[in-house]
Amino acid sequence: MIRFVYYGLICVVLTGCFFSSNRVWSGLPMPQQTFAHVEPIRLNVARIEVTDVSNNPPLPQDFTVSPVDAAIQYFSKKMKASEHAGPQHGIVLVQIEEASVVKEHKDASGFFASKLGVGGLDAYHMRLRVSIEYRDQNNDLLHGKVINADRKFSISEHSSLAKREDAQLKSIEAVFDKIDDEVTRTLLEEMRLGAL
Repeated sequence: MIRFVYYGLICVVLTGCFFSSNRVWSGLPMPQQTFAHVEPIRLNVARIEVTDVSNNPPLPQDFTVSPVDAAIQYFSKKMKASEHAGPQHGIVLVQIEEASVVKEHKDASGFFASKLGVGGLDAYHMRLRVSIEYRDQNNDLLHGKVINADRKFSISEHSSLAKREDAQLKSIEAVFDKIDDEVTRTLLEEMRLGAL
């Protein structure tokens, strides 16, 4: 008798998980990363180009924030061309070479949770690789640097959409906070492009 109650309870729980997962993707619009806190740098160049040259695998279905879009938005906000610079001052070329997210499911480590197939984690590994080049008016490379960053985070497989979005936004923000000082140092100290 207890066995039937036990199996009945498992069926009810698993049915609830199955049907609720079909509704996860409806609701309010997804949040956007604005990078409002990023302090822009005025550069003594004629123009700045930010392009995506990556060939990333598709994002996991439950990853709602595009790292490529976030990278384009970050670099567009971070760097501004000087109004007084002419074509002789050259250009800064930012190429997003990789902005990928790989998802891996990790099973629960506890005996009962692993037997029931619950309590696992969704682990994400986010990678960012960006090339920053300073070129003269003839498109000759004067200085170049590749900046890498990565971030790993995990969240319960049963987390709500709001918690997933929050974790994803915080991870994206952490990746760009991680490279922000290096980008500033590269542009101002190594390339010496700060506008007067």
